[in-house]
Amino acid sequence: MRPIIFVRTKNATLEVAEALERNGYNSAALNGDMNQALREQTLERLKDGRLDILIATDVAARGLDVERISLVVNYDIPMDSESYVHRIGRTGRAGRAGRALLFVENRERRLLRKHRTHYEADHS
Repeated sequence: MRPIIFVRTKNATLEVAEALERNGYNSAALNGDMNQALREQTLERLKDGRLDILIATDVAARGLDVERISLVVNYDIPMDSESYVHRIGRTGRAGRAGRALLFVENRERRLLRKHRTHYEADHS
């Protein structure tokens, strides 16, 4: 399994990556504060299997194309429906199966309904 965890903030990429590292997972953050060389190095580690889990912001993951992403975890619900669709589009490519998981706090239920309504309107 090769998961990507999406979070809303640059700081959260670092916090989640550090927590995973403390628990024995080879993980790394991908965010807009990283220079291009470090971003490319991080993606190369993911692609060649040296990285277990990538934690990314929406902006940092734009255009991300990594084969065999089997799971997308939405640690934070995105603020807009377009970002949600973009996130879950990272998995299940080229006819492969993929899964997406979304964590939602009670105070975020209205935002979840908004995403669901937007998605259903686009696919009806």
